[in-house]
Amino acid sequence: YSAGVLDIAITGTRIFAGTYEGVYLSTNNGDSWIPVNSGLTGDALDIIALVINGTNIFAATHGGIYMSSNYGESWTQVSGNLPASDINALAVNGSILFAGTDNGVFLTINNGVTWIEANNGLTDPNIKSLKVIGTNLYAGTVSCRAFISTDSGTSWNEISNGLTPETYNSLMTFAVIGGNLFAGTMGNGIFISTDN
Repeated sequence: YSAGVLDIAITGTRIFAGTYEGVYLSTNNGDSWIPVNSGLTGDALDIIALVINGTNIFAATHGGIYMSSNYGESWTQVSGNLPASDINALAVNGSILFAGTDNGVFLTINNGVTWIEANNGLTDPNIKSLKVIGTNLYAGTVSCRAFISTDSGTSWNEISNGLTPETYNSLMTFAVIGGNLFAGTMGNGIFISTDN
């Protein structure tokens, strides 16, 4: 497979790559890869994000959210009552799984059986990235705006001061090094914050 890889997740010696044609697994540091897509068909093969929580692997796809509890040997849809089919980001904090969608953030505490809306204070609901760092949950949007939740998504505050919000210059990823928070955007560069 040689097309786009949108996300990578690692557990132990297993590396999972989410691609436009499903999930691939390597157990030898990427020397070789095998597809692990049983249960993923059609739009569900378009993997947008991967996240691991304990022994469960979750995949966000254009066909909803899928879970594997056997290292990708089989997948089951766990979108439940989630009111969006396009999932752009996933994040995990303890037993809580968060999904960032075009319609905001949703969370589940039962592996996707039921989903709860978590958008209070989120004034730009078109979410492109989610990241848990310590006790904080960060969300980036399609208009390059950033939000923070310190209470597991119950409420959100915008933290876009210094960013240059523009339509379709999406805030695509967050990373932390020491006390520095980095925000990577699509077409708008990289930004750094030293105060969360």
